[in-house]
Amino acid sequence: MQDKSDGREFLSKEEAGRVLEPLLIRLGVLPGKTILIHSAFSLLSRHGFLAEFFLENILAFIGDGTLALPTLSWREVSPDQPVFHEMETRSNVGVLSEIFRLKFADRRSHHPTHSVAATGPNTDYLLEDHHRDICPCSEDSPWGRLANVDAQILLIGLDMDNCTLIHHLEETRAPDVYLRKDIEAYTCVGRDGSSIEVRTRRHRKLYRNFYKFRDILAGLGQLRVSDLGNCRIYGFRAKDLVACVSAEFDRTIAATIAEPGERSKLM
Repeated sequence: MQDKSDGREFLSKEEAGRVLEPLLIRLGVLPGKTILIHSAFSLLSRHGFLAEFFLENILAFIGDGTLALPTLSWREVSPDQPVFHEMETRSNVGVLSEIFRLKFADRRSHHPTHSVAATGPNTDYLLEDHHRDICPCSEDSPWGRLANVDAQILLIGLDMDNCTLIHHLEETRAPDVYLRKDIEAYTCVGRDGSSIEVRTRRHRKLYRNFYKFRDILAGLGQLRVSDLGNCRIYGFRAKDLVACVSAEFDRTIAATIAEPGERSKLM
């Protein structure tokens, strides 16, 4: 254990690895695969994990796989602040993604609001065309390509309302229902100093129910669940989520909009 000045003790890299390996196996994570992680890392921190050691152990476990984390920046970049810097613009979605993009990622996709950072052999395929479409989670975005590489998704201390992949289905099935009409223009600056203009639409604020897709996956036997203390972790394949959300869109164009009485979140 490593002592910290605030009185907490943190696991060494080796200790963290011994805890993580069986956890990842229970969640269905496989070496050599592409993994996308959404996380509320403070819950794991309370159980002794340091973000750097956590990421190092994940990378060691997946070996020649690809690790990706969302680095969304819709709070940081706006029409009043219309410049996105691959290296300088902070991630809005937690300490793990911020540390990953700065210390571990090979690159970050050039998108002002819905970027993804990644390292590993599928990095270029996932990230290289994100700037080409006005929809932030289009077919050409990392979100649109996760199923193509049979990615596995982990939600660490979070529920399905944080699963950005679902927005991809909204955009491809009914963009004018779920995206604002106005198109915003931004400048995206890469780590090499080059810049490009990226045009994008933002998601409409709607009361959405993404939680039902967790229940659908569970009912189909496609959801893995594991607890680490009070931190619940969900694991599933991107392909399986795309299939179940698509089936709901086949039923109704309002597939992700909460019906009266349903659990919902304004997002």
